[in-house]
Amino acid sequence: MQTVITENAPIPGGHFSQGKIFNNILYTAGQIGQNINKEMQLDSIATEVNQIMRNLSAVAEAAGTELKNTLKTTIYITELQFFKQVNEAYKVFFPENPPARSTVVVKDLAVGARVEIEAIIAIL
Repeated sequence: MQTVITENAPIPGGHFSQGKIFNNILYTAGQIGQNINKEMQLDSIATEVNQIMRNLSAVAEAAGTELKNTLKTTIYITELQFFKQVNEAYKVFFPENPPARSTVVVKDLAVGARVEIEAIIAIL
C-alpha cells in the first residue's frame, strides 16, 4: 500500500491522506472546492466542482494516473437543488464513458463546502 501526497492539491487539515494506492487502484480522499492555498472557490457550483476536479486530477497525477481512468466517484451535495448544476460541471471532465457514480445529499460539509467528490481511479 502506498500513500499519495501532492502539493498541487490542498494538503489535508485532518488526519487522512489525499489518496492511497492498493493493487493499482487509487482511492482518493474526498475533495472540496479549496485551492492549494485552502481558499474556497464558491462563486458558483460550477466553480466549486471545477476546483474539486482539478484537485482530484492533481492527486491522480501524483499517483501516476489520470481522471480518464476513473472507475467510480461519490459526490456529496448539501442541497438536492445542486444536482443539475453539479452534473453539468462534472460531465465536462468525463465527456465520454463516464465512471460509475453515486450522489448523496448530506446535511453539512467541511468549511462551508456545498460539494465534495471522492474517486476510485485505475492506475494503468
